[in-house]
Amino acid sequence: MLCYKTTGMKEWPGILAVYDCPVNVVFNDVEDVKSYVEGILREAGLEGVLEFSSNEAIGSRTVLFRLHFKPDASAREYVGVRVVAVDNVVTRVLFVVPRELEGVSSALESGLTIGRYNPDKDVSGAAQVPDQQVYIPYPVIYAVKGIPRVQPSEWYLEVAGLVENSLLLRYNDLVKMPMASITTDFHCVTGWSVRSARLKGVETRLITELAKPLREARWVYITGYDDYSAIVPVDEFSKGILVLYMGDKPLPPEHGGPVRLFFPGLYGWKSVKWVKRLEFTSEYRDGYWEVMGYHPRGRVENSERFKRF
Repeated sequence: MLCYKTTGMKEWPGILAVYDCPVNVVFNDVEDVKSYVEGILREAGLEGVLEFSSNEAIGSRTVLFRLHFKPDASAREYVGVRVVAVDNVVTRVLFVVPRELEGVSSALESGLTIGRYNPDKDVSGAAQVPDQQVYIPYPVIYAVKGIPRVQPSEWYLEVAGLVENSLLLRYNDLVKMPMASITTDFHCVTGWSVRSARLKGVETRLITELAKPLREARWVYITGYDDYSAIVPVDEFSKGILVLYMGDKPLPPEHGGPVRLFFPGLYGWKSVKWVKRLEFTSEYRDGYWEVMGYHPRGRVENSERFKRF
């Protein structure tokens, strides 16, 4: 089985490695999913107990199953298993190995073929089958690493990497720049959307014009004050906005204030809250959710939820 390995993740410091394995397996129920995963573990020579943990709808066609594998030799630690299923077909299996279970990592690699993930295939591939969103009155507030309390007077944005001009922008610098107002729907990758969000801020194309990315810059790796991260292609980055106001009021902390990014054409996990740093880079690297198999671009119109290649 060909799998992609991610290691050295500051986004998930307790994790040794994630093995992301594209597959194409028809199933009928959870027991079928468990049996398939158990077969992979047996082939790697791993003995233990695999238990169902939870499942979650991701849009109208995709379900994410979460399972735990507790090796016989482990007293407490377990391997997280994430199974992505579209309609009734398992498309990806991810093994999330904690640092305490290095032996499991070695065993898995003995039975897997480790390849190098190529995001270009996902970005240039055909659109996936449209996946219905459900509209709700108010956005669900996510803060996977907690809500940092950053005052406007303390906030700054660093722009670095493959650029002619490195930048350090303070809140007052943004306030003095030309502002744009947009009214747009917000789409979460989990399947909910909110209509007609009214946002005001500085278009990211102005940041690009100031920084002048070098020709070899292909990606923008984005980090927030909470150390959350995401990555977007350079061309998508230039279509975004640095949001300072929601409606007529300053952006509140729970929504990413004093400043967050927003990309109207991308799922919400790319729109980093409490944004702190932009790094222009030639090399792709996973952000917080990309580590767990989410798409390198995340374009809504293409239903780009998970990696496919």
